[in-house]
Amino acid sequence: MDLRLLSGLLFLTLPLSAQISLTPPVEKTQTTPEQQLKDLEQEKQRLQQEIDYVRGRVTNAKELLTEKLQRRTLAPRAIDAGRTAVAQPTPPVARRPARLMQEDEVKGLQPDVLLTVNGAFVTRGMLDVLLQHQGDKVPAEMRHQMAMFELIRIEGTAAEFTDGEMEEGVQAVLTQLEQGKTVAELAKTHGTLPGAGEDGRIEIGRNQRFGLRLEQVAFATAPGTTTRPFRHHDGAVVLHVDSLEKGATPELDKVVGHAILVPYTKDKDALQKAQQQVLGAQIDIAVRDQSVLEMLPYAFRDQADVPKADGRAGAGNLDVLTKTLEELRVELENARNSTSEIDKGRVEMLELRYQRMKQEVDNARKALEGKAGAKLESAPSKDELPKEGPPQQLPPEEPKDGRS
Repeated sequence: MDLRLLSGLLFLTLPLSAQISLTPPVEKTQTTPEQQLKDLEQEKQRLQQEIDYVRGRVTNAKELLTEKLQRRTLAPRAIDAGRTAVAQPTPPVARRPARLMQEDEVKGLQPDVLLTVNGAFVTRGMLDVLLQHQGDKVPAEMRHQMAMFELIRIEGTAAEFTDGEMEEGVQAVLTQLEQGKTVAELAKTHGTLPGAGEDGRIEIGRNQRFGLRLEQVAFATAPGTTTRPFRHHDGAVVLHVDSLEKGATPELDKVVGHAILVPYTKDKDALQKAQQQVLGAQIDIAVRDQSVLEMLPYAFRDQADVPKADGRAGAGNLDVLTKTLEELRVELENARNSTSEIDKGRVEMLELRYQRMKQEVDNARKALEGKAGAKLESAPSKDELPKEGPPQQLPPEEPKDGRS
């Protein structure tokens, strides 16, 4: 076929293909004359409204311009927000001093129960363990008060919570320990005591801030041994004792170990509130008899039972106070000169104890001076203590626990 003929045919077919529409035709709806008349009436009404609006604007153009240009004054609307309430100070919560049990309460108790704290029992055995740990160097009255305070703080806090939540955590810890996990490993996941390392490492000395119960358990546990869970004022504690380091005196001994703490509750605010109620004597303490009541710290007793200082003192009492002051002075000096962090942390507490004891010695000495008419030598103050030098030791005494 001739190429010129082929190109001519293609040229003729192009307009035909362009005229073919690919979109379907729109079907026109036919309206009736009545519908058309109705649509025209609606359009007429719309146009009439627009005409009326424009006429109104033209007629009122002057007034509208004057209103727009005039100076306006703010006229805020008032709302009824009520009366301003005057802040009222929160009244202090009244203390609840310990009370004597009724006859029916005593009859329902075991013979070794000394008191109840929010319904929790404190027995003679629990008290004797802490008293034996403190030894004879602390006066008997102070030993009983310190032991009772520790037991009341622990049992009073624990009584505010059910054992369910804590028992689950304790059981999980015991299960993992049986599987070969160490206390240091579990302390990172379950938690440890405030002030301990991330792995639960802790140094426990005498009269430290972790509590008398933890101190007693630590010194009664052999190195390399893991304790069973025991109650602490923060929760249940599992302690592994690594070593026992001897000091120059028994008061300077310390235990190094790792501890796991399973709190009574995960709600820190609830735990803190329970502890504050105990410290503020806002708990129910019922004692068996008057002898037990006299063992309690004065913070949990009626203020009428607090002895009034009358300045009376005997020579024997002064000797005991002076000896205790001298022991405390030596312990303070050794703590100042020690390189151990735990001993350095005890300096402030020991200084406070020294100042209080010095005040008692001075008061007793002044009382004796008034009776004898002679002036006695006063005890050295905190500023008079040497701040540097080798640790001092008390005069040697006969060893009671096999120490050389």
